[in-house]
Amino acid sequence: MIDDPRRSAIRILHVASGDLWAGAEVQIFHLLCALHARTDMIVSAVLLNRGELADRLRSAGVSVTVLDERAASAWQLLQSIRHEIRSSGAQVVHTHRFKENILGSIATRLSGHAISLRTVHGRPEYARGNSLRHALSRWLDAVTAPLQVGMVGVSRELCGYLQEEFSSRKVFHVPNGIDPAMIARAASEPSTYRSQPGVNVAFVGRLVRVKRVDLFLETAALLKAAQPGRYRFVIVGDGPLMEEMTGLAKRLGLIAEIDFLGFRSNSLSILRQMDCLLLTSDHEGLPMVVLEALALGVPTVAHSVGGLPEVLEGIAGNRLVTDHTPGGYARAIQELTGPESRGCERRCGPPARFEMSATAQAYAALYHELLGRPPVRY
Repeated sequence: MIDDPRRSAIRILHVASGDLWAGAEVQIFHLLCALHARTDMIVSAVLLNRGELADRLRSAGVSVTVLDERAASAWQLLQSIRHEIRSSGAQVVHTHRFKENILGSIATRLSGHAISLRTVHGRPEYARGNSLRHALSRWLDAVTAPLQVGMVGVSRELCGYLQEEFSSRKVFHVPNGIDPAMIARAASEPSTYRSQPGVNVAFVGRLVRVKRVDLFLETAALLKAAQPGRYRFVIVGDGPLMEEMTGLAKRLGLIAEIDFLGFRSNSLSILRQMDCLLLTSDHEGLPMVVLEALALGVPTVAHSVGGLPEVLEGIAGNRLVTDHTPGGYARAIQELTGPESRGCERRCGPPARFEMSATAQAYAALYHELLGRPPVRY
């Protein structure tokens, strides 16, 4: 009789929102696909919203249960997650993002037979002028964090922040990772967008305050003034600041030089056409789009915050910026795209520690450790 290796596999249930298709969701997708391919893991997911993440996970063969957080109360969601923990036989409940951390940690404790941990993908983003909500959020985090056996930070800088905020909790460092082959396949798909003549500079992400799209646009205005007709700009993504940012682009006189493309389910087919990716965020965890740019050989100019130095330091053809101003970014782009940079070899592929094979192995080892099982080589 042949032993089935999945009989002793660890059952992992991931709890996430699924309302967006942004960096955290891209990482969740890559991670669950990699874990699903292993024989020592049985992976499933509970998502609080229908959307791109649910569709992609199902297409990859991952079992997904979708709840509707808009139609259910917090108590109903809690009971549904608890039911999924029990019915799936989950031994580890892995949560992502704020609301899911709270519901998942409580549901796990109520289930009585599983452990829970969270991955923190970035520092919390609080609405301006809402100090009461900020205080309540911090209190809920403090109350529910002890219900989990630990938390994972995707960058060393973020781990330091978590250790300060949650000094009594175990904090583990597992960097984000990508599957370069999957990235290459997606990027090769046909795109309705075609890059324009000149140097194409892109922003890819959600249009929210922390991403500082205003700095991107002000940098674009400086580059246009310095070298008229040389640069083109592309914004791929949507968000609550879309109207405000399109208005700013008009006031800066950029309408002829910039394309606002909105949300694109396959932004990689656009990113591969770019000459430069520009990230002007106030802070970051470890942005997936930078790993994707490395995989595609697209040079990056980025604010030197969060996990960005871990990824980009020492890699030729990229720039980390400490002068967090339009002038600082414009100078870096001019240096990166100037005549002296022509012919420089572009690196294709992130460092090995940021490939999904390494990330999935690190999470598998962590699951085994937290359950008190012997480590498994894969």
